[in-house]
Amino acid sequence: MVARNRTRNTLNQIIGTYTSNIGPTTFQRSMTIGEQEVCDDHVGNRTGANLLQLSRSFKYYPTLSGSDGNGRSYNQCPIGYQPGPPDPRQKFPAYTNAQKNELAWKILAETNPSIPHVSIPQVIGEMKDLPGLVKGYGRWCVKPMIGDITKMMDFTNAVNQRLAELRHLRDGKALKRRVQLGVTELNNAVTNTILHSEGSILNGTRHETFTAKVWGSAEWILDPNSYIPELDSRGLESLARRLALGLTSHEALATAWELTPWSWFVDWFSNVGDMIAATNNSIPCTFRRLCLMRHSVGVNTVKLNPATSSSWPIINGWYSVNHVRKERHPVFPVLPVPVPTLPIIDSGKWSILAALATLRALR
Repeated sequence: MVARNRTRNTLNQIIGTYTSNIGPTTFQRSMTIGEQEVCDDHVGNRTGANLLQLSRSFKYYPTLSGSDGNGRSYNQCPIGYQPGPPDPRQKFPAYTNAQKNELAWKILAETNPSIPHVSIPQVIGEMKDLPGLVKGYGRWCVKPMIGDITKMMDFTNAVNQRLAELRHLRDGKALKRRVQLGVTELNNAVTNTILHSEGSILNGTRHETFTAKVWGSAEWILDPNSYIPELDSRGLESLARRLALGLTSHEALATAWELTPWSWFVDWFSNVGDMIAATNNSIPCTFRRLCLMRHSVGVNTVKLNPATSSSWPIINGWYSVNHVRKERHPVFPVLPVPVPTLPIIDSGKWSILAALATLRALR
């Protein structure tokens, strides 16, 4: 396996002119537009998980043409305001090792083929709270339970899907799974900007936006010593039903944790729940090619304000200024203990914490 860095530039220089009405004076202006790309990847190791870092920036600006009829004119003159592409790294820094470790546990937890479609033990354990929840706190408190009941209504499809996965694993094929880990959008304040001031005035606004989409993937393969290949069709169907309903010994452990008072609070600041789900080995499997991916974009949006701008310039094209980053990180859960995390606590989360604390106190 060999690391490789590739750089590609498709930059072009544009030269235009502005002719002044003060004598036969002509001014030249220039700008550089186009695309730049830097890619760090690997050659070889096609069956493994490889690090990938792709950075691609785009810069396209408008030009000006036209004449005011009094000696001033533009001939493909580059516009004066030429903002650079906003790097999404400003808002989404590189992952730390601790973050990679925590997200590795989350990816394993949510892609694990042993996790149930709906946990019947947990639903039964929470049934005793239902009358008090409805009476004292209203429907919103039982929304998670309603979600579980909704999942139970789709039980047949869940069992069929689980059965197909079991047959896939039994045949020696890898089970490829992907999980969404969130989408974030951040915005900077809108600022007033002078777009051009040479010979005419063009005013507008600039607005920077940053978005990031994060997901993970993993491949699961059957353990060589697994009992799954020995099961006949009836045995596979029975196992598929038990897996879909969470009727396994490991799910009993997960339920015991979830029903423990204040376990919700520990999960809020750590990843104990993810670790329990990730280590569920009801289907004897091992994972490989565990990857964390992120696609982040920074965009400069520029708008013209016609009311405060000169009317005679003809604007050719418009701004297209953005920076895209694509990342793939091979990850592996290396810490045997939960990693404490402190999410951003806003008023909404504090209200949720207070409500959950009240509910647990009722037990």
